[in-house]
Amino acid sequence: MCGITGLYAFDHNAINRLANVQQSVDKLYKRGPDSGDFYKDSKIALGHRRLSILDISTAAAQPMYSPDGRYIIVFNGEIFNFKSLYTTYLPELHQEKNQIDSDTEVLLHLLIKYNTQCLEWLHGFFAFAFYDTESKDLIIARDPLGKKPLLYFEHEDYFAFASEIKALLEWNIPKAINYSVLFQYLQLNYVIQPHSMLEGVKKLKPGHYLKIQNNKITTYQAYYVLKTHTDQYPQYSYEEAQKTLIHKMNDAVAERMIADVPLGAFLSGGIDSSVIVALASQHTQKLHTFSIGYKNNPYFDE
Repeated sequence: MCGITGLYAFDHNAINRLANVQQSVDKLYKRGPDSGDFYKDSKIALGHRRLSILDISTAAAQPMYSPDGRYIIVFNGEIFNFKSLYTTYLPELHQEKNQIDSDTEVLLHLLIKYNTQCLEWLHGFFAFAFYDTESKDLIIARDPLGKKPLLYFEHEDYFAFASEIKALLEWNIPKAINYSVLFQYLQLNYVIQPHSMLEGVKKLKPGHYLKIQNNKITTYQAYYVLKTHTDQYPQYSYEEAQKTLIHKMNDAVAERMIADVPLGAFLSGGIDSSVIVALASQHTQKLHTFSIGYKNNPYFDE
């Protein structure tokens, strides 16, 4: 699962907050019990807790640095197509290393070479922060469907972000309940993005990235937009649509089977999870399935 956190100090008034990075990282322990570390200088602090899925060696530990030490990344998630991106867009690195096992390392080099242009090439779910120690530019981004969380708080003196509010609070941001969002939650049983239960704390929108340059946010824009017009899609007969759906689902499931640890699936007995498990079982002989229920709470019974 992993977790990331960070604070960017816009001026000297916020420098003392950078010392809280270890406390913020510690609040993310349950997201990444395998390892944790942080980077800190006079401008920024970046922290990470790791749950090892791809490349479980220490070579993939984070924060991850470029070979020259200029660029740093903290990453939460998984890039399913990292190997094809590696061979297609990083030929010079491919010639040097021949093989690479870390999707984080591939993403780091893609961002160094292509900047935010590479975001639209990524297949996966993720949230990350990428920092240039020379230009002092910071980029944070979230996957197209928002499967990985990323919250932030903007102040005139600093910018803080984290995978969870508990870690965000360790940067000593104001603690004030957003009552309009509380009423919304009591009505809907969820909070509509980009809002959160705390005043001033927002969720980075799915498929968006945010960039900080010259001590201010200069860019907040979408890199992914879902097609909404039917004339943009191919027209299929019913039989063609069936075959295409099966093919696309199988490809999507196979793409997500890449891991260096055992794989499992939550099986509720419904059509969707049953189909996914049936397809996944064609790609591995060791798929563990789990069904979960809660005593005296049938609403959450799977």
